[in-house]
This record gives sequence, structure tokens and C-alpha cells, in this order.
Amino acid sequence: MSVSGVRSYGFPYSDAAGVFSPPVLTYYGAEQQLVLYNPNVGLLPSGIVDANNNLIAGVSFDGLGSLLQIVPDTLKVYPNSPTPNTQQAVYMDVVAAFPVPFPGPPGPRHLLISSPDNVYVLPGAARAVNGFPPLITSVQAVGDGTLAVNGANLYGDTRVMFDGAQATVLQVVNSQQLIVAPPPAQPGFLAHVVGLDPDGQSSLFLTGNSQVATYLYPGSAAPALAVTSGSIPAGGTMTVDVIGTATSFTSGETYVGFGTGDVVVTSVNVIGPGHLQATATNHGASAVPTTNINVTTGLSVIASALGYSVTGM
Repeated sequence: MSVSGVRSYGFPYSDAAGVFSPPVLTYYGAEQQLVLYNPNVGLLPSGIVDANNNLIAGVSFDGLGSLLQIVPDTLKVYPNSPTPNTQQAVYMDVVAAFPVPFPGPPGPRHLLISSPDNVYVLPGAARAVNGFPPLITSVQAVGDGTLAVNGANLYGDTRVMFDGAQATVLQVVNSQQLIVAPPPAQPGFLAHVVGLDPDGQSSLFLTGNSQVATYLYPGSAAPALAVTSGSIPAGGTMTVDVIGTATSFTSGETYVGFGTGDVVVTSVNVIGPGHLQATATNHGASAVPTTNINVTTGLSVIASALGYSVTGM
């Protein structure tokens, strides 16, 4: 086949951190260059371009409808190059949609590549988005346990993630600031804070991995657990009382295990940030010590296997 193994990439934002593959296109935004290539052999084998490195008759590109538009007279071919990424690559200017009443939902936009002997469909050649990606520049403590997340393009549907755990958005001050309740974590934990939009964009689009905003959880005391002394008997059920030091147990967000699939925790009753009760049933053939417990809340994981103190009481 004259066309195969096609990939796409682009440069949607002038201040973006790196190249996007596939690129994003903002509705009704500025024209953007879309580059198509095969990373191994180049997009177009010999016989598809002429001696002047122009596409031969019969090769065409179509955005499969009005939602991905190729700007007329912008299609070009890179000259042959020893660099695989530019060897016979094709680039063109595209937009997510010309001004029409209904641009359609955000998401992938497909591209049809026709050649004299083949029709090739590149699914998700680009992705349409509603606007610019979120940007998080700093995170500051407000003083009441909440945090101010500062940046740009921050809205009520922006998810704020602390090392993958989602914060609760309490207030949208404006598009430059959100007030959030951070997920629990051990004192001294350094979390990387990332914003995610429903259309698939991330604040990492603009910061990359090297300029991600961080938040250092206050305090230095290591968390510890004191649990009901004894063992969960084989074939039996036991309610284990757990007293935590420097913990933030939260109802609905705290999970308990005992280090084995034989023990199933059927309920967790959070009484306070430093007190919970867990009811567990042991389906195994041997008793399991209660000090095998591990407690997870948000980003905080407390277990003796991780070096934290777990004692009987």
C-alpha cells in the first residue's frame, strides 16, 4: 500500500511544552499546522511524490465532514531527509471548524487519505477542544485547611489532582483561582498538582513535567496506628478499633485492608480524623494478626510494611 502506518502531530500552543500527538484544535481557533508521517519509513514511499517532491495526481486528504477542515492550498511535502521524522512527511493547515452554527461535540476528528491504489483512514488525527488548557502556576494555603490554586483557564469542571488524587473544588473565585480542599496525605508529603479539563486537556500541556506546581503538606510527625490487639480468627469476623496519630481519616475516602485476600473488610466506620472501626471477615485457614492492617486515605497509606508504626492496644 502506498500509505500506511500514519501518525499525526502538531504544535497547538506557542508556549506549549513539546509536541502533541495527536494535536488538539480549539473550536474556531487560529489555523494550525497538522503534520502526518510514518516514524519508520516516511509517510509516502517512492511513486507517490514526483521528482520535484510534489504529491502526484490522485493523492488527497479529507477531514471527513465539516468538523475538521483542511485550509485550501496549504498542503506541502517535506523534502527527503535522513531524519526519519521529516522524511517525506506531509503537512497542512487545519481548523476544528469554520464558523458554522453547530461545531459538534469535542473529541477525535478523523482524516481520510486517498491515493491511487488505496484509501486510508487515520482515526483521531486531531482532537477538537472547547478552549485553552488549564494552567496551574502555584498552590497556596488559605489558612483554614483549604488551598488557593492559581493559574489560568480554571473553571468549575476543572479537576484538580494531587499526585492523581482528586481535590474537592469548593469555590470558583474566577478563571485564575480555585479554592479546593486537598486530598489527605501524610505531613511532609510533596504533591504535584495538575489540572484536567473534560475535553481531555491537561495543565501539563503548558508546564510539561519540569514546571509542575507542587504543594508540601504541613507538619513533620509520622503517622502511626494503634489497633485492637489480637488476631482475626480463621472463618471468623472481628471489629478492629483503630486509633490514629497524625492521621486524617475521612468517611467514604478511607479504606482498610489486612495484607491478604483472605480477609474481607465489610465496613469502615470513621468516627473522627484519628479514630475508626473496621469490621473484617477472615475466609482463610489461619488467623491474621490485627497489626497487619493498612489504612489508605487519599494520598496517605499507613502500614507497618511501609515503615510506619502499627501497634496493638
